[in-house]
Amino acid sequence: MLKALEAGDSPVEVMSRYQVAVIAHGTPDLTEIEAFRQQFIQGLGYCPETLA
Repeated sequence: MLKALEAGDSPVEVMSRYQVAVIAHGTPDLTEIEAFRQQFIQGLGYCPETLA
């Protein structure tokens, strides 16, 4: 998985291919969360139920 990122695959492609879950800790930054969500949806072409 890390080799795919190093090879230039986008995080969205890698997460989709390997069904990676994103886990974070600390104080959430809603701006960053929304930016990630939009990029993820754009890469997949749809919004997964667990990301809504």
